[in-house]
Amino acid sequence: MQHLTDQTFALLKRAAALSTELGHNYLGVEHVLLAVLNRDETGNARALKAAGVQFDVFVSRLRDEIVCYPRIPEPPDGADLPVTPRLRAALETGTADRPLDSAALLERLAHDSRSLFARLTVGMGGDPAEIAHRLAGSVGAAASSSGSNLMSTMSIAMYGQHMLDNLVEELRGQGYELRVDSAIVGWLLIHELDGQTLNQIFDEDLRPRLEAAMQAYPPGSVFALSLAGSRVDLLIVKGKPED
Repeated sequence: MQHLTDQTFALLKRAAALSTELGHNYLGVEHVLLAVLNRDETGNARALKAAGVQFDVFVSRLRDEIVCYPRIPEPPDGADLPVTPRLRAALETGTADRPLDSAALLERLAHDSRSLFARLTVGMGGDPAEIAHRLAGSVGAAASSSGSNLMSTMSIAMYGQHMLDNLVEELRGQGYELRVDSAIVGWLLIHELDGQTLNQIFDEDLRPRLEAAMQAYPPGSVFALSLAGSRVDLLIVKGKPED
């Protein structure tokens, strides 16, 4: 049995809602982290900066990891979302005498070196325990906050990844192998936020470049596309060898 404070329970409800919005339909460490970050962008940016970590870079790396997570069917009506083992282990540390509050939950996740939270912060040179402490301080203070645009950008990235997956399948049916650099998600996001829709980006930019390159190179050759003038090759296509 899990013993949680009302604040922790509310945080988990927000995390579950975000998981459903992203099509994940399970409750994990990453969704708890999203629920915290989505409450107050300004306050959380200050908290991470004080801990020596850039908020925008942290969010970008979080987004790049989460967009690759699989989408699973929703559970039956009335059923709870399944909880990942790592998050469940943290939640079960609460007791009747000392219910688990949001700060303690974040600290538990920070001390699990295999959790997404710990891996992201360590990878950026930060101290997970310090960042957990600073973020926990903003959870209650953000009760009246209007939130941030984190989920809107996350949803755009998820939709862009879905379109890329469909493109990979489409080319596979034509005998091509498409390798996609993860940086393309950021490229799509920048263009979407600049006023273009993802459909416009695909139909008016990405597809014409791809089709022109496929016509220029014979089957069996390998070619790359540097999108938006970037020196980074975001798409690499290998044609089916000729018989």
